[in-house]
Amino acid sequence: PASDLPEGTVLQQGMLVPRPALDENEREIAVLINADTGVALKVGPGDVVEIIGSFGGDAQTPPDTRIVISCARVIDVGLPSELTEAESEGFTQESVVPITFALTRTESIDLAHAEAFAKEVPLARVGPGKECTDAITPPTSEGTEQ
Repeated sequence: PASDLPEGTVLQQGMLVPRPALDENEREIAVLINADTGVALKVGPGDVVEIIGSFGGDAQTPPDTRIVISCARVIDVGLPSELTEAESEGFTQESVVPITFALTRTESIDLAHAEAFAKEVPLARVGPGKECTDAITPPTSEGTEQ
């Protein structure tokens, strides 16, 4: 079991959810996506999306926008909420949606990096005809992911 509940624990509807169906090389990772950019409010479980990162530049590096993950499978979409952040001019508020993905270990690290350092991380819905065989990195001969 995922959790040992003591006898007499009171449960309410929605407190227990089934585990997501993950392949052996996948990890479950959830991030907050800005609801106003991309298609965050238009995706649902089972959809496949591209995750894009828009990184700001500096004196040595120009701004860069690129596909961080080309075929990310959506496991779950939470409810939108407001996130307030402190900035030098005051506070900003944005609507965010928690979205859970099934990703490889390498893709999970790439997504965590994008979430931490990109100015924006929008999603782009992948059409039904796109082959997403690159969504899982095949194991190397040593048995580890590439």
